[in-house]
Amino acid sequence: MRACLLRSPLAGSPVRRAALVVTALLAAAAVATPAAAATATSWRASIVGTTLHGGATTLITSEGTGSINITLKGVTPGHVPIVAVNPTACPAVAPDLFSFRLPAASLAGVSGGRHVLTAAEVRLYNADLSARIKLSIRVVTGDDQGCGDQLGAPSVGTARLMGMVAAVAAPYDLRYPVVNGIDPTVAASVDAVLHQDAMATLTSFTHDAVDQGPPRSGAPPSSATQTFSVSLSEPALLSLGELSTEYLAQAAHPIATLSTFTFDLRTGQRLTLARLFRPGSPYLAALSTQSRARLRVLLHLPSLDSQIDAGTRPSASNFQAWQLVPSGLRITFAEYQVGPFYIGMPAIVIPWSSLPRSSYAPSGR
Repeated sequence: MRACLLRSPLAGSPVRRAALVVTALLAAAAVATPAAAATATSWRASIVGTTLHGGATTLITSEGTGSINITLKGVTPGHVPIVAVNPTACPAVAPDLFSFRLPAASLAGVSGGRHVLTAAEVRLYNADLSARIKLSIRVVTGDDQGCGDQLGAPSVGTARLMGMVAAVAAPYDLRYPVVNGIDPTVAASVDAVLHQDAMATLTSFTHDAVDQGPPRSGAPPSSATQTFSVSLSEPALLSLGELSTEYLAQAAHPIATLSTFTFDLRTGQRLTLARLFRPGSPYLAALSTQSRARLRVLLHLPSLDSQIDAGTRPSASNFQAWQLVPSGLRITFAEYQVGPFYIGMPAIVIPWSSLPRSSYAPSGR
């Protein structure tokens, strides 16, 4: 799913040939081995008892450290909650991996704190995760007990392709996401899609740079960069965008491309826009109507109304660069799609309440 800037007439071949194979050209490019940065696995639990309730967040880093932050309400004042990491799903009980105490509850019935995990506790936790054992957080007080299953949210690290297209001395630095902290099979499926896209970007740039040729004397060479950002990270959903910028020697200006990805982390499947909504839902008509209204407010240029209308017709091709955010659906429009170059790549967020019902609305709707 992508939105891109249009290439100037001097810029050569079309943008991002995703399936292009240029084996000989890639052989001349120095491709660095992708390396992931230090990452952390995050797990959340909503704890529910008879009266006590609260939440816990467990953080385990790839460097072997970790912590559990927990806040409880509805605890009998003065009672000391005992928190245990339980190697089974609620409501079953098994021998604890480890446990710790929280401070006595205040007069308002609140208790909370941060437990820093020992190296041994981290090893126990990771061993059960590797064995795919479901974990829960169990809390016991003098007169109540509660439990909450641990749900993992993905951690996203960075891999990098960095080098030079030797034939034309064109540098590239492409950063792309790698996913951790979820089912290893699902993570491998997601990472394969993201790595393949990064390689397609490199392949396309290599071909374009060689096709464009070396720069004129004193002019900058062709170059390419890529960064990414995460717009939504939940236990069952991950949505992110990759912003690639490619400059070709002698071009009037760089080319920017926004590629977006949304994954169902229960299966590892990359979601399409149509999959967000029920079959037969008039989602394209809703996107068209909402986009036109919001772009008019955002740009506040009546002279652009006809371009906005043309670029937001109810066609899937007009809404390729979509991402999930907690409040709704973010749509980014390519340069020239809804106006002239100077407006850039405008983005809007359409609230879930303004769209047909979706089972993928974050945390329900």
